[in-house]
Amino acid sequence: MSAAIWRTWAFRLSAVPLALIGLVGATHGPRYDVIVAPSGDLAAVRDADGALEVVGKRFNAFAAEQWLSADGDGRDPAEARAADAPCDRLGCVADLPEGESLSIVFDRLAFDEDCDRAEVVVSALTAPRDCKAKFVLDEQALARLGAVGLTWTDDKGFTPASDRSALENRPWSPAPEHARDDRVIRPGHGESHGADPADEAAEPPSNGR
Repeated sequence: MSAAIWRTWAFRLSAVPLALIGLVGATHGPRYDVIVAPSGDLAAVRDADGALEVVGKRFNAFAAEQWLSADGDGRDPAEARAADAPCDRLGCVADLPEGESLSIVFDRLAFDEDCDRAEVVVSALTAPRDCKAKFVLDEQALARLGAVGLTWTDDKGFTPASDRSALENRPWSPAPEHARDDRVIRPGHGESHGADPADEAAEPPSNGR
């Protein structure tokens, strides 16, 4: 903006520091290893080479572009589509670190198997209450949290961060009413600590069951 509106080069040079700040922000923000769309039908998973791969039955180029941009990845969104991720009418599966997996469930018939084997279960449907996956990001959880990012560390495993906390009430994203069935992380797996990527202090509620 500064480079465009000022007529003299002395003032135009004032845009250089602003541009550098923008580049630093783009490349030094949170780098999530898993990103789950609030729609519950699309996710991005970091592969063994450190790049994000987009997994889902229907590819969303706009979402892929936003995720790649936030990750400092200049690839064309179509290049991030995970061509090898197995998908069928029931759902999709993607590999996670340490031999774990993420499942995107499209049909309720897939919950029985995926809740037993997957570390992360994502769905636009409501998962069964007895789903054993560590992270259950289903219809209820995503309605409450919005987009969710998971960051992997060797000592802690995955740590979730959400687009909003249940206590935030933004003009464009009102805080939903408290749900009786809090679904982010299952009992016996520890507490869930989430944050707005723009505000690391925000925290979604942990599963109270």
